[in-house]
Amino acid sequence: MTACQRCAAVGRDCCRVLPIDNPRHRLGLTIDDVLRMGARLGRSPCDFAAIEPIEPQLVKLIADGVPGSERMFVHQVRITLRLDDRGVCVLHDPKRGCPLSIMDRPRFCALYPAWYDPADLGLYPFALIIPTRCLAVDECGMAPEVLFQALGIDPHVLVDIAAASNAELCRHAESNLEHIQQTVEG
Repeated sequence: MTACQRCAAVGRDCCRVLPIDNPRHRLGLTIDDVLRMGARLGRSPCDFAAIEPIEPQLVKLIADGVPGSERMFVHQVRITLRLDDRGVCVLHDPKRGCPLSIMDRPRFCALYPAWYDPADLGLYPFALIIPTRCLAVDECGMAPEVLFQALGIDPHVLVDIAAASNAELCRHAESNLEHIQQTVEG
């Protein structure tokens, strides 16, 4: 059983946003994330995604912690995953976890608890940037090789996902507001 499966079994998973969480922890999606997820799930994006305004100060706060992420927040809006009344991602199944493969998940979810820094092509535990509730980080520390092994994740796959994420962020940053709204709301 991977650390992710054990974590979900005790109700301590990364698919939940707690009321005490900082608003910057709300996951941002790119247009590519939304289109890929909708196609894989066979569902309308408005079933799992929403558009919300975002203040410039929050964009700066997020970008200070996660380099390059400011490209996700064009036109003072962000696309987020919808949450249920408990703060859990609407796609999350308590018994199976996420119904999406690692390649089909939002890039942020696929990389978590790691982050990719395109400046030096490095893959780092996300907890080096902001604190996490990740059981694997608690159990294994932040040595990337040990952490990725506990998560059952091939670091080479994460590098591929990170490279795709960077390209998606560039395309997203070039989108106009109308395109973003049409993609999510139909």
